[in-house]
Amino acid sequence: MKKVSFLFIAIFMLLMNGCANLNMGDLFKPPTPEEIIKNSKDPYLTKGFLDYFKNKKLNNVSIVYRSNYIKIQDYISGQQGHVNMNITSAINEYLNHYSNNDYISKLYIKLANERGDTVKMYKTFVTQKIAKLLPIYGTDYQGVYTKLNLDNCYIEYDKNGLIKSILIRTHFFPKNFGTMHYRDNWIVFGRLIDIVQNNLPNSVLKEGYITTFKPQK
Repeated sequence: MKKVSFLFIAIFMLLMNGCANLNMGDLFKPPTPEEIIKNSKDPYLTKGFLDYFKNKKLNNVSIVYRSNYIKIQDYISGQQGHVNMNITSAINEYLNHYSNNDYISKLYIKLANERGDTVKMYKTFVTQKIAKLLPIYGTDYQGVYTKLNLDNCYIEYDKNGLIKSILIRTHFFPKNFGTMHYRDNWIVFGRLIDIVQNNLPNSVLKEGYITTFKPQK
């Protein structure tokens, strides 16, 4: 036990000596836009979304940037100004009034086209199949009702026909004096694309295809 105690104290002292001149506030300082872009596997898309949101006041929206994805979470109930009585009414209200208010897909298509890539839109069942392949669910989804097939899927293809990025939306409905509604908008790239390309049958994309958005010449 004494050896373990001495080892613990020695490690603790080394850490303290190493951090002696470090401002503790720096440990919790959020990354700068430059650091976020540098860390991203798709710096172009990441910069595009950072620039878009830079000077906007975000109400009921939160954004997380990671190396292999961007997650934009909309609190739909906050945008509506109320929670719903149940899940069915929450879904119906979303489909009737909020699903077409889609600034994210417009920005995604614009950015992809501007770098010379094509975007294809797919039916909602493709969204669900891709969502189930990706390891994207955190604690928000534990023990609550989720819905994966309310929105269309968008896939960016490069000039060689390979998938470069994907935009899907997933929904979850926690309960607290009514049914709250959150929508997560996932722009995925990097290693997450490898998971989709290696596991999603081409027949799914063929069956679910709707239309194509091509770069302007």
